[in-house]
Amino acid sequence: MKLIIFILLVFWNSIAFSKDGLKDLLDLADKNHQLFKRNQIEKLKAEKEVSLLKSKLFPEISILGSIDYGNKSLSEKTGLNRWDSEIKARLVQNIYNGGREYTYFNLKKIIPKIAKNDTLIKRLDHFAKINTNYFQYKKSSTNLTNLKKQIGTLEKALREVQRRSKIGRVSKADFYSGQSQLQRLNANLISIESEVLFYQSELDQLIGVKFVDKTLNPINWKDYADLPTQWERKLKSIPQIKLLNAQIQNDQEQVKIVKGDYKPTISLESNAYLDKRVNGIDNYDISINLKWSLFSFGQTSNQVEIERAKLNLSKAQKQETEKNINTFYETLTQRHLKKINQITSLEKALKMSQESYFFQTGEYKKGLISYMDLSRSLDDLIEVERQLNNAINDLAMNWYSLNLFLGESLI
Repeated sequence: MKLIIFILLVFWNSIAFSKDGLKDLLDLADKNHQLFKRNQIEKLKAEKEVSLLKSKLFPEISILGSIDYGNKSLSEKTGLNRWDSEIKARLVQNIYNGGREYTYFNLKKIIPKIAKNDTLIKRLDHFAKINTNYFQYKKSSTNLTNLKKQIGTLEKALREVQRRSKIGRVSKADFYSGQSQLQRLNANLISIESEVLFYQSELDQLIGVKFVDKTLNPINWKDYADLPTQWERKLKSIPQIKLLNAQIQNDQEQVKIVKGDYKPTISLESNAYLDKRVNGIDNYDISINLKWSLFSFGQTSNQVEIERAKLNLSKAQKQETEKNINTFYETLTQRHLKKINQITSLEKALKMSQESYFFQTGEYKKGLISYMDLSRSLDDLIEVERQLNNAINDLAMNWYSLNLFLGESLI
């Protein structure tokens, strides 16, 4: 009994996970598309940038050597020997670097944030393209299936019209009118088949492998009726806003780094001589060095203004983005609610069109209406069915767009 319950739970979860097939495609893209492989490289790059910042806080150790010939060597320990040499190990540790060392600690936290959110935005943008192309494909493929059924129905009706026209029960004009309608539907069929091939090709490229549609059941639009929960709160922390916040923090630190040129730098230097030029008691020396640039002809001040301008641009971009995000998302939600109303109306219209076509088919068999009337009823049924299918797929696509916009990866 427990095994049966377990199997049912697994089956139920698999259906819930793949109710429309999109999540499976996103998972395939995550594993196979080159974009996500590049994202791993971007992550590694960010890690190395953090390591580079850490290295600036540690001392530099080096080996220095020189060989001199001429006047300099004569003034050193060897006297009249024109050749001289020196080899030493040097350690340099910055004690105070104009306050830059504090910014390095902050940047160690900021750089990973920038890389993480930039990667996430690229990932969600790619998922959004898959979402759009997938539901465009679903529109076309479902319209194709429905149209094939309608063509089959029409061909069956035309055989009856042809039989009746031969015995004079109906005019040949009805048969020719039906043939014209059939050819028009076949032309539409070819056009939709081209759309299906186009979106299949787009999806092949977007997921990185051959696209195969494994969904069998039609989409239930009620699965997409509810708006994402707490979207107003989530909108304030979407990846675009997080990225801009991190970029502003980064720009603020860059201003501090440049302003560090106004301040002195203090470093500790120690040399251990393996081969010393000047005679002395010790084979080592220790010094504390101070450097303070008093005047640089506007170089530092101009660089500070450049970094401040970058900071102000980032702040302005954030304000503009927040404004556009709210407007865009409100538009999406309004469109979502209107699409639900449209689907409700189209479902009623489809039911009436089906009843009308069924009724007029009976009337035509009794000879009470012309084939032109029946043809218009079939055209109306095909059009309403197409509109309803398109609206349902638009609703599903819009629902995923709402969630992707909020930063939900969905897999």
